[in-house]
Amino acid sequence: MTMSNKITYSSLKLSEKDHEAYEKALANFNLGQFCGLFVDGNEKMPFAMSMRDTLTDFDPSDTSRIVSRFIVPDALDIELAITHATSACKKIEKMGWERRLEILLNMQPLIANRAHNIAATLTYEIGKTRGEAYAEIYEVSAMIDAYKRFANEQNFWQWPLSDGMDAPFEKTMVSMQPLGGPVAIIGPFNFPFALVANSAMAAFLAGNPIIIKGSVDAPLAGLEWRNIMVDAGVPEEACLYLTGPGKQVGDALIRSRNIAHIGFTGSREIGFHISHLRAEMGLPNTITAEMGGKNAVVVTENANLETAANGIIKSCIGFSGQKCSAVSRVYVARKIYRHLIAVLLEKARGQKIIVGDPKLRETTLGPLISAKGKNWHNRIGEIVLTQKGSIYKLSATSADGLNNVGHFVLPFMASDISHNHPVARDEHFTPFFTVHPVDTLEEAVNKVNDSPYGLCAGIFTTIEDEMDYFEDNVEAGVTYVNRRAGATTGAWPTIQAFGGWKESGIGGVQAFGPYYVLRFSRQQTRTRVSRK
Repeated sequence: MTMSNKITYSSLKLSEKDHEAYEKALANFNLGQFCGLFVDGNEKMPFAMSMRDTLTDFDPSDTSRIVSRFIVPDALDIELAITHATSACKKIEKMGWERRLEILLNMQPLIANRAHNIAATLTYEIGKTRGEAYAEIYEVSAMIDAYKRFANEQNFWQWPLSDGMDAPFEKTMVSMQPLGGPVAIIGPFNFPFALVANSAMAAFLAGNPIIIKGSVDAPLAGLEWRNIMVDAGVPEEACLYLTGPGKQVGDALIRSRNIAHIGFTGSREIGFHISHLRAEMGLPNTITAEMGGKNAVVVTENANLETAANGIIKSCIGFSGQKCSAVSRVYVARKIYRHLIAVLLEKARGQKIIVGDPKLRETTLGPLISAKGKNWHNRIGEIVLTQKGSIYKLSATSADGLNNVGHFVLPFMASDISHNHPVARDEHFTPFFTVHPVDTLEEAVNKVNDSPYGLCAGIFTTIEDEMDYFEDNVEAGVTYVNRRAGATTGAWPTIQAFGGWKESGIGGVQAFGPYYVLRFSRQQTRTRVSRK
């Protein structure tokens, strides 16, 4: 069994050896560790420490527990990082595609050797259960497999064109070249290891130095990835790491004309903020962004309801609903509307969804990342009830039994609420979804498309014509048909690519797909006439 298919979002199954190693990593985890600055490659502790801003990262399962502290870079630190990264441009370019791919492949054994410690980091920092944590780690190895495949299939994205028509004949080659400046990777909290790794690998493979801006909620995970890149052979000055508030650190990178490109994963609001700033600077095509979704599922009267229910529940509860691909809306044929709700409740109860400490083996859902998210999730339930809607608990865990020092919530589904209500239209990033009856497949698809987002969508049906209609008409970058393992979630490198349409993405290409690396490069056409 290869590393890349050992633990996936579909399986989440660990061996006893993995359980033992994970628990050992938890016990040995260095809580409260203090990290310095990585603005020129090596970690440094600046002078006048008492005068420096620091970032304190707390465990969302127990907010009294400090996971780590980082020095926040100031304006001079950020400028120094950009200068060092810029100076490394030619060094990375001269490595060539083959050497850069070789370094990428060097990262796989490092990921495998550090997987248990990284999993513990993800649990302490953002509350991932052990299965979700390992799946995120192994996904990165699968990304490397994907980029290796595409690099070889596309001849490192170099193609000869036709010869000129008259002697002496012109010979023309199209090739992809580095951007000529560092790429800033701005990472999210929900996949702080995998999604930082994805953009960083693609940017480096294309021949660019990188500066990683880690999430303030998961600074250690981003640093773990940076260290893997350096230990695999990326020059230290070409792989720098910063973390801190977005307005202080992120905006400084975004506003620098020396930053050639921004790779961003996060909210639509921040993605548009970055896009507008870069456009105002005269750099409109220098951002690649994945910005969330309002993912819908269609269930026709020809569906296998058991399969549909399992897929919907899995897609709702994965990482406590804090996935941009999580199911958020379900449109079901009116004839089976109440029946599907009954089957969903039956399947949820049968799965024994347990909310609690993510470090425990039996836990299904850990905490949300913040008190703000917790309060909003509970407020959503109140709003549904004030609209005379219905709430259905998906977990037997008692609210009274939840740990009050963590950001724990109970997953639920809601029915009898308007498709046009903000609860049913806005992205919430918490574990709940709404269920709506429809009269036709056409109506269902129209309502799926009635959203500014276009990330993921799924359908359950046994009729091929309905599958075809859905795929041909739905406005989503990623579609799934009859996927029991996750109605809208669980894309896996080498099996799927991932990215959205409309306001779910900027750049028009999908992560770990054959064209993603091209977003971090620029095309050059070279015509040469040789005389003998």
